[in-house]
Amino acid sequence: MEWIDVVNRVRNGESIPYRPILPETTELGKPLIELIKSCWNETTEQRPTFAHIRGMLRKVTGGECVLIDQLISQSISLKF
Repeated sequence: MEWIDVVNRVRNGESIPYRPILPETTELGKPLIELIKSCWNETTEQRPTFAHIRGMLRKVTGGECVLIDQLISQSISLKF
């Protein structure tokens, strides 16, 4: 499946929300997979905040996340 297919399935709001299959772990470790899954929580209040996401990404990357910081800052300014 191409990435655009994944985006379209998520956007379409299927009755059973589509979630791509993730590996058990990555080179950055299991915490990254757990973070991704927590972002998919159906209950908005139970999803992590952008500050928590930023902190976890810094932790798993050893602080190397300049691009991610920029993307999160832009998302926060858009006030989803």
